[in-house]
Amino acid sequence: MTKQAPEAARRLATRVELRSPTDKLTAVPYVTPDDPDRRFIDLRAHPEQIDLIGELDGRPAMREQIMLLNARSSPFFSIGCERSVSRLRRQDGSPVWKTTSYVQFAFVEPDRCEIANYVPLARALHEALEGKADSEEWNRLVELEPDPIVLQSAGRRAWSMTIWTTAYALDGETSVHEWSLCMLAQTAAMAQWIRLGSLDATDI
Repeated sequence: MTKQAPEAARRLATRVELRSPTDKLTAVPYVTPDDPDRRFIDLRAHPEQIDLIGELDGRPAMREQIMLLNARSSPFFSIGCERSVSRLRRQDGSPVWKTTSYVQFAFVEPDRCEIANYVPLARALHEALEGKADSEEWNRLVELEPDPIVLQSAGRRAWSMTIWTTAYALDGETSVHEWSLCMLAQTAAMAQWIRLGSLDATDI
């Protein structure tokens, strides 16, 4: 009888899904009255203020993605981010750990903030990350969610994109590690998409 590989070794696939647009409206810039540290920070204008974003402390993979989104070569700016780790229970009672996060961003140019304009990037992420997820078990889930925003400087409604990233594992450390790998893979795919776009690529 063939020895079965451990679950942690088998479940290395990433699934990519597109969520339906939501109606949770975010004003940009924003402040949180009951938590002054949670506020919008314009990292394109003030990249040095990245150290003020507490959500990035000890999370280098997320920090790298935020830095890329706000780079001079990028057509985007970041709106917000967060990450959490939790312990769940399966139906059989056995534990499983879940690391989940979101990164919300939008185009710098208000006229580009339409859902259709995020489709090429979503396609690039899908092609780079999913691989053979349809035929394998997966333990990493990437969900792309269009979210409405109000660009206060432009005085108009627009669309942003939120990337939800989730990784499951039998222990918390492995869950965080799998999440970090998925974030880094996203960032690499996004960097390539941004680079090709800066070269006026017409079919990404």
